[in-house]
Amino acid sequence: MARKKKTTEDGAQEGQETVSKTDAVRAALSEGMAAPSEGVPFIKSRFGIDLIPQHFSAIKSQLKMREGKPAGKRGRKARTVVSAHAATNSNVDLLGTLEAIKHLVEEHGADKVKRMVDLIG
Repeated sequence: MARKKKTTEDGAQEGQETVSKTDAVRAALSEGMAAPSEGVPFIKSRFGIDLIPQHFSAIKSQLKMREGKPAGKRGRKARTVVSAHAATNSNVDLLGTLEAIKHLVEEHGADKVKRMVDLIG
């Protein structure tokens, strides 16, 4: 985790160990400091590295991508579409079914939805 550098910008002595920001974030994450509000002060006290919360989050996301884990989903959540089996069930909420149909009409247009219905029955 530690690297040795000959000289640093802040005038550190030759051979003094320094830690990269990425390694510092790795250490914070391994200590259970997943939130920037926890990780940034931990890094400052342990390693003396000033890091803004946005940079902490960016490094954390990069580390997750390298591990093959999704960093987080962005955008709108997908709407739930009522299945054909659920639509024939008498216990299904009619309002929910109509909302799903409304979503289809908004997305594809009324004429296409009519053609879809004609195709399936």
